[in-house]
Amino acid sequence: MQTNLIPLYQERPEGVVAEKILRSCVHCGFCNATCPSYQVLGNELDGPRGRIYLIKQMLEGGEVSEKTRLHLDRCLTCQSCESTCPSGVDYHRLLNVGRQLLEEKLPRRGLPRFKRKALAWFLTSPRLFGLLLSLGRIFQPILPSALKSAIPSRADVKIGPLDRTVGAGLSPRVVFLHEGCVQDAISPEINLATRAVFSALSIDVQTLAGGCCGAIEFHLDEQAVARSRMRENIDRWHALISQQPSAFIVSNASGCGAFLKDYASILADDADYLIKASELVKRVKDPVELIDGDELAALLSSTALVKSGHKVAYQSPCSLQHGQKLSGAVEGLLTQAGVDISVLRDAHLCCGSAGTYSILQSGISQELKQRKLASISDVNARHVVTANIGCQTHLNSDSGLGVKHWLVLVAEMITMTRSES
Repeated sequence: MQTNLIPLYQERPEGVVAEKILRSCVHCGFCNATCPSYQVLGNELDGPRGRIYLIKQMLEGGEVSEKTRLHLDRCLTCQSCESTCPSGVDYHRLLNVGRQLLEEKLPRRGLPRFKRKALAWFLTSPRLFGLLLSLGRIFQPILPSALKSAIPSRADVKIGPLDRTVGAGLSPRVVFLHEGCVQDAISPEINLATRAVFSALSIDVQTLAGGCCGAIEFHLDEQAVARSRMRENIDRWHALISQQPSAFIVSNASGCGAFLKDYASILADDADYLIKASELVKRVKDPVELIDGDELAALLSSTALVKSGHKVAYQSPCSLQHGQKLSGAVEGLLTQAGVDISVLRDAHLCCGSAGTYSILQSGISQELKQRKLASISDVNARHVVTANIGCQTHLNSDSGLGVKHWLVLVAEMITMTRSES
């Protein structure tokens, strides 16, 4: 795609990045076929190709308006288009640049600005979030239906301590668990299950100090704040991993993991942090990348779920299959371990969660959710699992589906088997 950026953007690192990405696009339109918002709305400007043109127009000095913002806001940043694009367009990075420059040129005002700032503050304050969530659960029975359905219920999970089963007697591998912001308040069983399963596989789990990865703020027009948080995380973690040359950082929320793996890209123009960010990114792993299929099979071979052959539906988060490029990894691992995994129809399409998207773009989000619930219903599975707290919470809201993290299911399988023996 030919470009003619105005001097203001030619001289900025963001403009250089954007121009390179724009030139890689051949405007073929394949991206629209896998874009969730385009599938729902059918508007060219609500697909990747249309948004690319809007960003190009801004960078070339064209007029921008609230209409421009509307279409950029409607993007879920699911990166499904990147998995489809034959030219390798780094669309989400271009979108990040476009949103940042649009905010500079046309700042949000009034209620929309307040709403985003409030979300960025609230969702990165685990103690406050946890307190209000606890109060919400107490008063949930008397709340209006709209509020009642928005409060995630506490999961009924039975996970016992799992001693080392595989590799017992060997020196354990070490991982540092990134516990995130609000996940522990909503579903504390996820981190518990991660520790239990990893322990059974002779993987020693240590807590990684620090909270939010920065993704929430970054996607809520607080990019400067997010970068500051990222630098703090890098400073805090760099010394830690330097002392453990074989250790990895593991994130069991695929959205956080995808953002952590993007640190070097986001800080590419920061000479003081790029090298350390690149070293950190090499250490970040999703749990599925650290679990050996044969070892997991040995753990699960005698479990009731494997013996019964009951179906398990797996909802693959966009942040895992498109963001981290691990499409099919969890499905393959569980299948190898003997679990009957059912692939969903249109598994490549977003469920509509996408961080705070379900709050800020509720209409599109709900439509995508209903489509995903329909595909889950078609499978008629005994269990439904995913790999991201956002997807889990969104799909469970007002559905009674009982979606859980796949590591929670694995931990439950092992616990129940041992309780029966």
